[in-house]
Amino acid sequence: MGAYILKSAVFLAVLLWAYYLLLSREKMYRFNRFYLLSSLVLSLVLPLVVIPIYVQAEEQPVVQVPVETMQMVTTLPATVAAPEVQQTHYWAYAALAGYILVVTVLAIRFALNILRFYRVKKNNTVLAYNGATLVLLKEDMLPHTFMGNIFMGENEYSRLIEPELLTHELAHVRQRHTLDVLFIELLKTVFWFNPLLYMYKKAIQTNHEFLADEAVIHQHLNIPTYQLLLLDKATPPLAFALASSINFSTTKKRFAMMTKTTTRFKAALLQAATLPITAALVLLFSIKVEAQRAAEPEIKSIKVNKFSPSQLDSVQKVNPGLLDKNLKEGESYTKFETTSKDEKGNNVAETKYVKISQKPIEQDNSNPLKDIKPDQIKSINILSLKQAEFDSLVAANPVKYKGKDLYDVMRTNVDYEDNGTLKALHYYSVRPPQPEIVSEVTEAEYPGGIQVLYNNIMKSMKLPEFNEKGESKIARYILSFDIDKKGRVRNISAKVHPNPGSSFSPEVDADVISQLKKIMGKSPKWEPARQDGKRIASHKDIPFTINIKA
Repeated sequence: MGAYILKSAVFLAVLLWAYYLLLSREKMYRFNRFYLLSSLVLSLVLPLVVIPIYVQAEEQPVVQVPVETMQMVTTLPATVAAPEVQQTHYWAYAALAGYILVVTVLAIRFALNILRFYRVKKNNTVLAYNGATLVLLKEDMLPHTFMGNIFMGENEYSRLIEPELLTHELAHVRQRHTLDVLFIELLKTVFWFNPLLYMYKKAIQTNHEFLADEAVIHQHLNIPTYQLLLLDKATPPLAFALASSINFSTTKKRFAMMTKTTTRFKAALLQAATLPITAALVLLFSIKVEAQRAAEPEIKSIKVNKFSPSQLDSVQKVNPGLLDKNLKEGESYTKFETTSKDEKGNNVAETKYVKISQKPIEQDNSNPLKDIKPDQIKSINILSLKQAEFDSLVAANPVKYKGKDLYDVMRTNVDYEDNGTLKALHYYSVRPPQPEIVSEVTEAEYPGGIQVLYNNIMKSMKLPEFNEKGESKIARYILSFDIDKKGRVRNISAKVHPNPGSSFSPEVDADVISQLKKIMGKSPKWEPARQDGKRIASHKDIPFTINIKA
């Protein structure tokens, strides 16, 4: 069982490594979904599969060597081992009982979580919607799906939820992403001790979001608007108290993938590159090479004799071919002589020479520490180089250091003790790659927060009136402006949201846009954006929705 778990973990780790190395950053989400699920299945099945390959055993030559050329040999008599006393390993039973207990608890929790979705569905309003079922919850929360059900807040639905969000959740339903999650959760229940399964779940769910985003962009054809919507949902106003499930780091990845392009040739090449990795795993763990040979004769005795280099001449005279093929001057070997009887009852002697020592591997002469033992070293200090010192180093050794930067090379000082005397040496080497430094950026902020800005705009606007009855009016706009280093609002503009059906009428839209620009022109100073603590200019695009009920 332990060998199976270890092999399965190796399969999971290597295939997940291949996914992040080759596939995760490319726009081929359907293949990625297939690859991740297949990796889980293969990691469960392949460790159980053994593919035997039979090869013919190589016959060892029989070599007769005169005894007088050898040292004294010792015949090892055959011995019979005493039967082992079986011991009861109580720790194994305790470990098994603990494993079963944990699996039982997780299985119960898994079942209760599934039942909870259906209990929530039963106790709330249910509506049919494009082949799916909308479950309207009394509490506010972002939409999420389970099987064919889309759960969302009733208030969010009544305020005319953005169609992009519904398209996103419908993609989860139609592509049956819940089945993938249930599968990985079931594996986590059984193999709860394997952390790789938690990494697979994260990769699978991230790919689900990519697939749903692709469906939204394909239907609505407006990436910037959808990105603004995701940002709005990722940091919802506190007034709505939404329990957001959108992770900002995942949102950044989704934004990058929305504009990513992968050619068919590159996709096919990367997909094909996963095949040799899988084949290598099969070759390493599932293929077993077995030698086919005739039945071994009964062994009567085994003689072991150390064979030193000084005896090579004697062996060469008897069998020079063996010396040229297997023995090298300056190395020591152990000679194994096996005497057995063949099928006719004749004695057969077999001799083998096994290397027991060889010359030490040459030390790296480029390393000045090669002659210093670790226990002699007292301190090691890495120092920065000055420009003049670096220039001299490049001039003296252009092959190694030319093209390097001042910060690519480091000087190492070593203090060590030699025969009671404290000595020092220094040498230069290429510094390992330094980690990328990421700037910390904070967004510009309206006094009191973005919700206060929305409230001030609504208080200052004169909303249009309509005579039609029985129908609500809704329009969406985008308010854009720059904020300079001092927090002043500059370059104000506004426009109708590009999505179809997002406006009132050309005359009313022109009036609303004019009002938005005038209101923002009177805006107080913002807290400017900062990069690494320094004030910087920034740009803002704020979506604005007006909903007038008849």
